[in-house]
Amino acid sequence: MNYEGHLKGHRGWVTSLACPQQAGSYIKVVSTSRDGTAISWKSNPDRHSVDSDYGLPNHRLEGHTGFVSCVSLAHATDYALTASWDRSIRMWDLRNGQSQRKFLKH
Repeated sequence: MNYEGHLKGHRGWVTSLACPQQAGSYIKVVSTSRDGTAISWKSNPDRHSVDSDYGLPNHRLEGHTGFVSCVSLAHATDYALTASWDRSIRMWDLRNGQSQRKFLKH
């Protein structure tokens, strides 16, 4: 296992990460945090060393009102599901960063 770099963007502890199964995806990672957000990350084309940012925020996924505890990516990686301590699940379109559906009483 080799260290490849870091991601900066959350204002709270990171609670989960998901990576797409397809190697050629433009989204490299989706992370969730206690700051109430998820972030989809894309590759940093200007990365020249492990001391630079591994990826850049593509979209900040905002809408939960509590800690976001986990994330799962759809097989095609255009969609993500996040679960929060606000007792909701949200489905996100990763192409535009918009919440598509909200499932309550989780």
